[in-house]
This record gives sequence, C-alpha cells and structure tokens, in this order.
Amino acid sequence: MKLAKKFTTLNIKNIQLKEGFYYSFSQPLKIDEFLGKTLYFATLFRYNRQESKLSPIVKINIEAPPQKPERIEIKQIENRIRIQWARSTKNVSGEKLQQVLYKLAAFVDNQWKTIEDNYGFEYYEFEPETEGEFAFQVIAKINNQIESEPVTSATISFVDRTPPPVPEELITFSGRDHILLSWKQKMTRDFSHWRVYRKEAPRLPAILIKDNLKESTFRDYNVADGAFYYYAVSAVDLRGNESEATEFVKEYFIPEKN
Repeated sequence: MKLAKKFTTLNIKNIQLKEGFYYSFSQPLKIDEFLGKTLYFATLFRYNRQESKLSPIVKINIEAPPQKPERIEIKQIENRIRIQWARSTKNVSGEKLQQVLYKLAAFVDNQWKTIEDNYGFEYYEFEPETEGEFAFQVIAKINNQIESEPVTSATISFVDRTPPPVPEELITFSGRDHILLSWKQKMTRDFSHWRVYRKEAPRLPAILIKDNLKESTFRDYNVADGAFYYYAVSAVDLRGNESEATEFVKEYFIPEKN
C-alpha cells in the first residue's frame, strides 16, 4: 500500500498518564477540502528523549458525517431516567441517510464515558443505583469512524420516588399480655424500616402505633381483654418513600392462660 510521502505531525502535549486509560484526540477537518479522500493516521509516544515505535496505521475514508441529533430531552419516569432525541436523517451536506446509529455517553467521574455504542433507537432508559446529578451526550454515526458532533443534554437531578414492596404474610395472635404481629418482606438495597397501624373498628381511621421498626415482628401491649383490633404494616425506604399498607388483619384479644 502506497502512502503519502510524509505524515503531517500533530503534537499533543501535557498529557496526564494513567495506566489503562483510553485517550482521544479531535482534529477539525474542512469537509469540502477532504470529502471523498482517504486519510491515514498513526501515533507514537515521546517521553524525554525516548520515542516509541509508530502504531499501526489506520485508514479513514472521509465522508460527510450525520447531522447532530436534535431536540434531546431528559426526564425522570418513576424510578428511571429516559433520554430521547429526534432522529438524524441527513448528513451535513443535506443528503438523506439510509441508516444512522448512535453513541451515548454519561458524565461520570468528571469525564464522558460511553455507555452504549452502535445503538439503533432514539431513546434510552435506565435505572440509576444512586441519587444525584446526571447528564448525557448523544452522537449520531454512520460507522465507527464517521460521527456527528456530540449533543449534550440538560442536567437532571434524579430523586428516588419508588416505595419498597408491600410487606407480605402478616399474621397475628394473642399472647399472655399482648398481641404479636409477624410478617415477611422482600428486601431492597434502600430498605429502612416498617410502620405498624392499628384501628379498633373496620370503619375507624388507622392510627400509627409504631414507627422506625427494624424487626419483622411487633408486640402490642396496649390491648384490653375481649377487644377486637385490626392491624396493618407498611415498609419505608431510606428516602422516606412508604409502600402501601398490607390488608388489615383482625385479632380478638383473649389473654393466654398460664
């Protein structure tokens, strides 16, 4: 393969070295000047007076890149973040494109990191593991060498709004001087505690009798002989989101005899 007589040297200085780090470099090109031509790139590394070998040569056929995506929107839907944008249908020369793929990047640890590549849809959804600030970039691409300018979304503050699962299998029975409640719970990473509600008749409003309960059992000592009580339990996460309460369970208190 014959190449040009010489390479044009592009010096990149003051690079902070990191083991295993992926480096990138952007060089503006005038489309009218290079369109339809083939360019060749290679890299080498210089440190003090030492110089590495030249890397393998990469060939790029210059085509008009896609127009950058438009109308990018970002919003929270329940406990997920959704990013969507308008489809890129033409290149920067105004010619219609048959197929366009996308690359998505998220701003993480003070740098942009690719989270999806060769992506074929005009939306992306995911569930963050933590609350915080999120921003994204979307890039339209024809192939792995021809890409549009990146479009950056607005920053969104993600807040956890999803309650934990409703407690299950609530049971009650009378003890010697109390009513014992017991239940099961499907645990989530942000689970915090339970709340216990009681009412003394089906149509009366429920009263919170125990909050910040850390065990899946509860003993109610504030009971009278021969009285009916109705109990329900809810779950609360670290953000304060509360699940729906269980169905009320009826218990008739008759003290257990020794």
